[in-house]
Amino acid sequence: MIINGKKFWTVNEMADELQEKPNTIKQRLFQAGKTPVCKDALYDEDALETIRNIQMGRPKKTAPETPKKPRKKANPQ
Repeated sequence: MIINGKKFWTVNEMADELQEKPNTIKQRLFQAGKTPVCKDALYDEDALETIRNIQMGRPKKTAPETPKKPRKKANPQ
């Protein structure tokens, strides 16, 4: 939707563009901290780009970092 020469997106339009469900889009917008510009739930054009690459779900497990052993001090003689 273009208003005064500026492009705005609704949740349904973003869902169609990203081929996701509208509830998924709402969750991504919430996670990204994006709020609608007006009461009609229109979002700026940059909101779409912000949520395009958000990964949902738990982070991947990584191997825990092994703690380094403290070095022994040399005995001065």
